[in-house]
Amino acid sequence: MMTWALAQIVIRLARIRVVGREHLPPAGAPVVIASNHIGWIDPFAIIAALGPTRKVVFLAAREHIEKRRVLDWLLTRLGAVIKVERTSLRQREVLRAAEATITGGASIALFPEGRINVIAETGQPLLPFEPGAAVIARRSGVLILPMAIAGSDDLYFGRRITIAIGPPISPGATHRDDEATTTCLRDAILALRPPTPPHNRLRIGRWLGRLA
Repeated sequence: MMTWALAQIVIRLARIRVVGREHLPPAGAPVVIASNHIGWIDPFAIIAALGPTRKVVFLAAREHIEKRRVLDWLLTRLGAVIKVERTSLRQREVLRAAEATITGGASIALFPEGRINVIAETGQPLLPFEPGAAVIARRSGVLILPMAIAGSDDLYFGRRITIAIGPPISPGATHRDDEATTTCLRDAILALRPPTPPHNRLRIGRWLGRLA
């Protein structure tokens, strides 16, 4: 509830429209949430879209989240982030932490691209996906909930942001299925991507995009 309340404060900077709420599982059913990632406000947009009764913990690469000091401070203080050392060989500890989070009734959220995709620089709607969502969902026995965000890459006061939620995806039965599950997830998020919302006539506070 505290995380959701803070998300509501942060998200007041923008106006969020959520499409596909009917695909949300029951509040007591943890899932692995996977979304594209185009702006620092994305985690708070996801929390706001999920509602106050769903606890969510984000899996984030330490080297990327700690560059965004505001985001890092907020999520860390709320206990809403598990930091991943991407160069570490001790990834089993991260998997165990994610599994314990799900066992405790919370959902895990992650961005399979591994970092913010600045589309103007990459020219790609999505970067290559890492298999973390497929692995965690398979090991924990939960579904993967695909989401797609549009509008958060060019942030200012009152910016309209759209979040599309798709039908849950079942993970494979063995580790050999993880690649196929990841491909299915990427295709789902690519198909879900909403059109970029139209810009406001006045874009006051465009510095918000660089806040974190």
